[in-house]
Amino acid sequence: MGIFSWRKKKKFDDEVGEMSFLDHLEELRWHIFRSVVAIVLFGIVLFSFRTEVIGGIFMSPFKKDFITYQFLCEQFGQFCESDIQVESVQVIAPDSVLLNTVAIEQVTVPQWTLDTIYLDTLGNIQVDSIAAPAVVKTVRTPLQLKVAVDELVGEGQMKGFSVETDSGSVVKFQAISPYEQFMKSLFYAFFGGLIFAFPYVSWELWNFIKPALSRKESRAIRWNVLNSSLLFFFGIAFGYFVILPFSVRFLSNFVLFEEAANIWRIGDVVNFVLLLLFGTGFLFQLPVVVFYLSKIGLTSPRGLRKYRKHAVVALLVIAAIVTPPDPMSQILIFVPLLTLYEVGIVISGRVEKKRLKKEKEEREKDEEYRKKKIEELRKQAEAEKAAAEKEKAAEEKAKAAEAAEEPETQDEEEDEEDDGPELGPPPGTFARE
Repeated sequence: MGIFSWRKKKKFDDEVGEMSFLDHLEELRWHIFRSVVAIVLFGIVLFSFRTEVIGGIFMSPFKKDFITYQFLCEQFGQFCESDIQVESVQVIAPDSVLLNTVAIEQVTVPQWTLDTIYLDTLGNIQVDSIAAPAVVKTVRTPLQLKVAVDELVGEGQMKGFSVETDSGSVVKFQAISPYEQFMKSLFYAFFGGLIFAFPYVSWELWNFIKPALSRKESRAIRWNVLNSSLLFFFGIAFGYFVILPFSVRFLSNFVLFEEAANIWRIGDVVNFVLLLLFGTGFLFQLPVVVFYLSKIGLTSPRGLRKYRKHAVVALLVIAAIVTPPDPMSQILIFVPLLTLYEVGIVISGRVEKKRLKKEKEEREKDEEYRKKKIEELRKQAEAEKAAAEKEKAAEEKAKAAEAAEEPETQDEEEDEEDDGPELGPPPGTFARE
């Protein structure tokens, strides 16, 4: 009913213009609700296909045929397996068995060599050899081994040879509590759903922040969701294909003593993988963080260069927290983080350049506006002064006119007095005594 309430919100904004604090909380609640719904939907799908996804994708770095191991074996001759695969077992005595096995070994095979014979300028015979690079091939050699039962030490161990298990895993897994696998399946489904729903969650967060920005600011960071999502998935891919295989190899081959077998709890493995993937995914958001800090002026390229040594120490600490306690994984995550830090310096420089240019333009506009305002005030003052002088002149003129009219009035009054009838006796008459 209110999940997709953008029409109502738009109408509300058009009518009122501003939202109260409680309205902002209500809007945030719906953004969070829609994000959780997306995560849950992805989680339900992942939980439904948990066997295929966890076994085929999530736990692939724990298998010997993982793509990273094959690439390193073919290109550098590292992590190549020399296993014995048991094909059949025959009991030949109560205390011994006959194993029909196949030895699987990665062998470096040299390629063809081309020799060219020619005469140099002095007439001497010279030979140039051109050899193609060697390649690594898998060699399967059938073997029959007669082994005493007492010599079989534990499952998967035989006279020091690593016997390949049915699943081809580097280590074995176990669940030590009745509900561990179920609870970890829910845990994996939720955080797996968060990984897949990350772009939508970022989009919801962006829509919540967007109304507070101006149209120009919105256009400036309109690619925020795409950039942050790409960096997040790139960080997860880096952790999945690079950090996780090296960590698994180091931890699976490290033992305190010979009798200690690596059998890991499935819950610890799920926590370990999710922490590593999420850690690398969020650490790759460093350029985005630097961009926004530079946008508001909290960081600058000069400051980032000045505190580069401190940043190196901080990145080493962060890499040690996110990755397992082996130095190789720490170095592998530290190198891209340092690279992203340097990229952040470049981004900060570009953002600061644009910000300073914008501030300069705003200062010029403010100065132009101030000058324009001063000119308007000056013209207004001159106009008011001219009006006041004009009014004063009019008043003086009026006073002068009044002063000029007063004598005429007096003369007229005198004339009126002279022209009036005399009340005394007429001239020529004498008063009686």
